[in-house]
Amino acid sequence: MKKLLLLSALLIFACSYGQEDLTSPEISDLETLNSNLFKNLFQGDFSNAKNILDKLIELDNEDAVWYNFRGICNHTLNEFQDAMEDYNYALKLRPDYTFAYTNKGLLSYKLKDYETALISFNMAIENAPEDYQGYLYRAITNMKINDMKSACIDLQKASNCDFYEGAAWYDLTKIYPTKHIDNLRKQCN
Repeated sequence: MKKLLLLSALLIFACSYGQEDLTSPEISDLETLNSNLFKNLFQGDFSNAKNILDKLIELDNEDAVWYNFRGICNHTLNEFQDAMEDYNYALKLRPDYTFAYTNKGLLSYKLKDYETALISFNMAIENAPEDYQGYLYRAITNMKINDMKSACIDLQKASNCDFYEGAAWYDLTKIYPTKHIDNLRKQCN
């Protein structure tokens, strides 16, 4: 689950960052910090990545991406309160930030706050209805609270959003044993 969260975050970052002013005197600092950030993230050194993100936030405290990334680091380091604060601040800065909603939902799920998880996944879906992950994670949460009907509906929606056939079911196999997935498929058909 950590790898899935990290890979999602890195893809999100690549797609959403890069609008900085290239004439800024701080650009070399940003470039160096960016490079070091990704090196640490790919090496799984979330503590150092978090320190770099603290510096990036000092340089630009209005960038929701940095708070979302720091939330991921805090989440991975089991600093859950700090992670939730970062996700919430990212959403304050950018209320349509799908990935911060998804990450907040994942953390809420981990903390067994299923109501907040569902609300967060609902917001992620509202902002990006074409992204299968919101449906997938909402389905997993619904399964956890034994709402199998809603879970099946969301799994079908996730499958319809797939960028390749079966991505949602494949991701689900990383979380649940294959036997459980086979039973779920039967139940949903």
